[in-house]
Amino acid sequence: PVTKKPELCNPDKCEPPKCMCESDKPPVPVENMTQFVMLTFDDAVTQQNMKFYKELLGDPKRKNKASGCRIAATFFASGAYLDYPSVNELYRMGNEIALHSISHQTDGP
Repeated sequence: PVTKKPELCNPDKCEPPKCMCESDKPPVPVENMTQFVMLTFDDAVTQQNMKFYKELLGDPKRKNKASGCRIAATFFASGAYLDYPSVNELYRMGNEIALHSISHQTDGP
């Protein structure tokens, strides 16, 4: 079978934001590059682990010292063994709540 080689990217025709050629350099200067850190937690939210969450995410620690941006987390909770008042408190603190299952059981063997 005949295979066609992929076309080389032409930086003169391919410009961000719709196109970007491969490179070993970042698309913007590093000092201008937005950085993201995702803080997530998995499974049940209980009264026992709320002390840790409050210590980690509670005021005044909820601001990034360099940028002043608010720090928040996503909680991927399972419905079983969930303390709903604690989940409500995390939500009111500005965190995202997601449900990944009710019982954390799989259908497979």
